[in-house]
Amino acid sequence: MYIRLGSVPEDRKPGADCAMGCVDGVLRVSVQAGRIITIEPTSDSGGNLELIRTITQSELIAAALRQRGLLVLHASCVANGSGAIAFVGFSGWGKSTLAIRFLQKGYRLLSDDVLPICTKNCPPLAYPSHPFVKAKEDTLMESNKDKKKHSKNKVSGKSEIPFIEEFSGQKRKIKKIYIIEGKFRKKSEVRIMENSEQIFEVMKHTWANSLVSRPEDRKKHLKMSKELSQKTDVKVLSRRKSIENLKSVIEVVKKDIK
Repeated sequence: MYIRLGSVPEDRKPGADCAMGCVDGVLRVSVQAGRIITIEPTSDSGGNLELIRTITQSELIAAALRQRGLLVLHASCVANGSGAIAFVGFSGWGKSTLAIRFLQKGYRLLSDDVLPICTKNCPPLAYPSHPFVKAKEDTLMESNKDKKKHSKNKVSGKSEIPFIEEFSGQKRKIKKIYIIEGKFRKKSEVRIMENSEQIFEVMKHTWANSLVSRPEDRKKHLKMSKELSQKTDVKVLSRRKSIENLKSVIEVVKKDIK
C-alpha cells in the first residue's frame, strides 16, 4: 500500500476503483484500487501530523481494504486454537480493554480497532493488522505495561501498547462476534439478536462508510454484512458500568464461547 501527500482535485468524481471525499473537514483524500492513498490536508488541519496519522491508520486504510473486497469492522479481535472472537463497538466502548484481558488469558492478538474480514469463506476469515492495542490510561494499567514507556496520542487520548509476543500474523476463522452495547446495564449478559438487527449493527460499525459510498458500494456492503451474519454467531454484549465490573463481562463471554 502506498500512502502519499499530494493534490486531490475537487472536481474529480469517485469511480469503481477510486473513493474520494473530505474526512472530518481536515483532509481531502482519494483512495485508488485498494493500494494508493493520496492525502491533501486542508487549512483546518493545522498541519497536525498526529491527526493525519490517526485518520490514515483507521478510515483511509479501511477504505483501501474495502476496495480489495474486505469488510472492515470497528473491532478488536483475539484468537486461540478454536478460532477468533471479535469485540465490535465505537471508540471508548471497551473493545481494547476486553481484548487485553483475553490476551492475559492466553489468547493471541489479531487486530485492534480496524478488523478486516473476508466474508466469502465459511466461516469468515479475520485478517491480522498490527501488533498494537490503542488504550486509555485505565486500560493501560490493566495491561500491566509501563505507562511511562508509551506516549499518548493527543488526538485520541490513547497510547499504543505493543503486544509483539502475543501477536498472531495469521488469518483465523471467526468463531464469535460480540456487538458491545453502547449504554450500560444492571448486569453483564450476552443476548441473541434477530438477523436483521445483526446486519444493521455490522453495517453501522463498518469503517469508511462516508468514503466508500456509491450505490454499488452500499449494495456490496449490504451483501457482505448479510454473509457475515449468516455464517457467524453475532450477539449483543451488555455490560455493567466501570472497569471494576469487567470480570463479570469476561465470565459471560467465556460461558458463551463454550
